[in-house]
Amino acid sequence: MNKFAIYIYTRHIMKRTLIIALIFFLLFSNSFAKSGIDAKQIFKNSKRDLSLINIHLLMDVKTLDKKGIEKSKTLDVSFAEFNQQKKVLISILAPENMSGIKILSTDYHNKKGIIEIYMPASGKIQKIRAGQHHTKILESGVPINIFRSIVNDNLIYTIIGEKTIQGKPCYKIKIGNPEKNKEYQIACVSKEQNRLLSLEEYDNHKKPVTFTSLSDYKTVINPKKLVYPQKIETKNYKTGKNSTVKIRQASYLAKANIKNFKLKIEPSSLH
Repeated sequence: MNKFAIYIYTRHIMKRTLIIALIFFLLFSNSFAKSGIDAKQIFKNSKRDLSLINIHLLMDVKTLDKKGIEKSKTLDVSFAEFNQQKKVLISILAPENMSGIKILSTDYHNKKGIIEIYMPASGKIQKIRAGQHHTKILESGVPINIFRSIVNDNLIYTIIGEKTIQGKPCYKIKIGNPEKNKEYQIACVSKEQNRLLSLEEYDNHKKPVTFTSLSDYKTVINPKKLVYPQKIETKNYKTGKNSTVKIRQASYLAKANIKNFKLKIEPSSLH
């Protein structure tokens, strides 16, 4: 067989291989659609069960930066909703030099959220604007929107495969923007219980930014039987910072009052 014949034969084999690979890809990508599985609904169900509305949590946060420096905090966190305004109030209980600092996050349905920070040392309240996507539970790297039931209808939800996490078979769901070269997320939701077990964030260059793992789910005793993960671990690949959140107590706020979700300047800070 001469060189030209070998070249033609090689191209023929490569072409057949590519066609077979394309067929398998199309069959795999369409198998979920044919079975009637709705990626958006699966993700929405996982968020609905995880939505901490009218819930109070006591949590410990440990962070480890890229230099190996560890920091610990104890936070008192309350979630509530009033007239389509979702509020998260964070009070720092420990360490002592940060005790008394409060952060109030307000998320609106149709505009960017507001974060208010009260510092006892200055006796002032600072306000800043922040999008849902970038709002984190204080220094933990854990996005507050993990605990919100809102699912953005403008994004595209696609099942891209399956994966076993924590011994549980899960759907891998890509959550992306219709526009090209935009940030996206990949969520893993357990098949049996619709639990969100992990959430990865990627930048517009398809490089991983953060990875969040949620485990040890427990039910909060309340009318809606909401659930929450007792352990949340987050890795930030850009900053090299790792964090672990352990929720050691959860209770239901039967009568959440909006007056309790407003920052006030304490009298002691005025002197």
